[in-house]
Amino acid sequence: MLYGKFEADDSKSDLSSRQQRDYVMDNTVLEASAGLEFNFVEYNLHKLGPAFSPYLYTGLTYFRYGYYYFDAGQLQDIDQKDGAFAIPMTVGVKARLYDIIIVGAEVGARYTFTDNLDASNPEGSNFEQFRFGNILSDDWYVFTGITVTYTFGRKPCSDCFE
Repeated sequence: MLYGKFEADDSKSDLSSRQQRDYVMDNTVLEASAGLEFNFVEYNLHKLGPAFSPYLYTGLTYFRYGYYYFDAGQLQDIDQKDGAFAIPMTVGVKARLYDIIIVGAEVGARYTFTDNLDASNPEGSNFEQFRFGNILSDDWYVFTGITVTYTFGRKPCSDCFE
């Protein structure tokens, strides 16, 4: 599970048309993901010695986000959440520092199957007049992070002396 907040602020854009529009909004994302991780180097936590590997991860993500739209330049919060699927594309590295501590860092982009994370394309015929921007392009979001993992439990005896 990952949780994140993001903000969109037209005044920070390089495009004068967006600066003139001057929309500001923030939203949150709560996601759950399942997928496959490919390690470039064998990464066996049961063997003694260091363990390090760069990796790629992909799969399927489902996320929830706040459902908003702009009306006359004002962000409208209808106190509703929406959900959508996304495809995660993550690259990272992880290393075991001690027998029980693992440190990792990753960057993961998500291609979503929605175009309303930024309140630009609310769905439904009653919201059609509130759409703006490129409504033919779905949104993306990116997570970056550093993890520290504590492992516990006994190692299998067959691997203890290898």
